[in-house]
Amino acid sequence: MGRPTWSDYTVEVDVRGVESRRQRGDPGLVNQRYKLVLFGNTQKLELHPWQAADEMTVQVPFAWDINKWYRMKLRVQNQPGNATLVQGKVWPVGESEPAAWTIEKTDNIPHRAGAPGIYADGIADLFFDNLRVYRNQ
Repeated sequence: MGRPTWSDYTVEVDVRGVESRRQRGDPGLVNQRYKLVLFGNTQKLELHPWQAADEMTVQVPFAWDINKWYRMKLRVQNQPGNATLVQGKVWPVGESEPAAWTIEKTDNIPHRAGAPGIYADGIADLFFDNLRVYRNQ
């Protein structure tokens, strides 16, 4: 949804999942090649630069309800030198945005640019709404 040369921006979207045959989907955001994923079955939030490298992944428990809208926000900032600060947060739509980031990572082997996007995986339906991409403020 953008140019692969973009950097230093924020992506936001509202997500909602349903359950099908006791399974939930995994919605997420992509920003500068980093992914923020809300896992339905395991009830966790994960931030990774490359999913195949578990040692680079950061995860926190995050319980979320089916059939309820949540706002996801992923910000990536290139730092001086050779690092990137990646920050994500999730909160229920209709509530105030939390001041603190839910999950973050400083990547010393950074992705310095990349296109924004949305991510979805799983057997159950996932819904996305109110997508925004904007320069960091």
